[in-house]
Formats: sequence, structure tokens, C-alpha cells
Amino acid sequence: MKRFDRGLHTLAFAVVLGWAALGASADDAHDAAQRPAAAPLDLHAPPINHVMPRSQIEQQVSSEVEVPADVTVERSHYTPQAPVGFLRAVPWALRHPLSAWRILMPVPAEQ
Repeated sequence: MKRFDRGLHTLAFAVVLGWAALGASADDAHDAAQRPAAAPLDLHAPPINHVMPRSQIEQQVSSEVEVPADVTVERSHYTPQAPVGFLRAVPWALRHPLSAWRILMPVPAEQ
């Protein structure tokens, strides 16, 4: 009997929740119809004179900036190694789709 009561309470709660949601959406639609349309946002950048004083602009433009002659970017390159054996290789290939070719043509590990 308790199980039936719990199911009945859950059903009643779901009906009340659904009814409240329908009432809220109807109120929102009614309010939206009465509200005037909002003006579109102006996302243009303001004139530079409004953001910085003229003296600061001239200082930024006239100052010489040191630019390095050479720039070297170094990063390590991670290469996932394909596991040995068919049962390990297939799930690995599904997790690493761009490296799945390594199952058929494995690259020997550097020693």
C-alpha cells in the first residue's frame, strides 16, 4: 500500500509541477506581448578620443617599441603509443581516432 501511495504522491507532484509550468509560460507570453520591443544593442567601438586622452594617444604612437629580432617557440610533441594486442588496440583506437592508423603501422619507439 505504501508503494501505491508513493506513486500517487509522485504523480500528483508531477501534475502540479506541469500545471505550474504551463501557467508560467502563459504568463510570460502575455507579458511579452504587452512589453515594447527592446532597441538593438550598439556594439560599435567608441571613438578613441572618448577612451584615452590625446596626450596618452600621442605618447603611445610616438614611443618606439623594441621588437625582438628572432622568436623561437618550443613545445613538446606528445605521440600516443598504440598498445600491443588486438583487445587493447581497438578501444585505444576509439579513444584516439586521429592516431588509429598506428595500430596497422606502428612506429618503433625511439631508444
